[in-house]
Amino acid sequence: MKEWEKEVPLGIAVALRETRDKTTNRAAAILEKRDVPEMTSISRIREIAKSYSRKYKVPIRISSKPFREHPESDAIHRYEKGRSTIYLHPILQYYPERYIKGTIEHEIDHMHVEQKWEGEL
Repeated sequence: MKEWEKEVPLGIAVALRETRDKTTNRAAAILEKRDVPEMTSISRIREIAKSYSRKYKVPIRISSKPFREHPESDAIHRYEKGRSTIYLHPILQYYPERYIKGTIEHEIDHMHVEQKWEGEL
């Protein structure tokens, strides 16, 4: 069991497990319909994202639209025309802050790899 998993209340864990075979957009809709309580508010996710955005100088957006192309992801990094953007799915409100921070850091790692290879290719 991962450390962040220990922070998830049983009811939320059960709901997340029941939606694990769904696309992220579909899972979020199911969780919202079932009135599963959020663990981290969207406003708090924005605060976390803003902190990372300032530190790493990368825009971080919260939106479900970019996930149509990546239906199983809860965060993605896009590198287009020499610019990076990180997108977070609103489903992250059902996860603890530790998971959200780890997810953002993972995407920042992707960003650094893209930037490195862009310079070398």
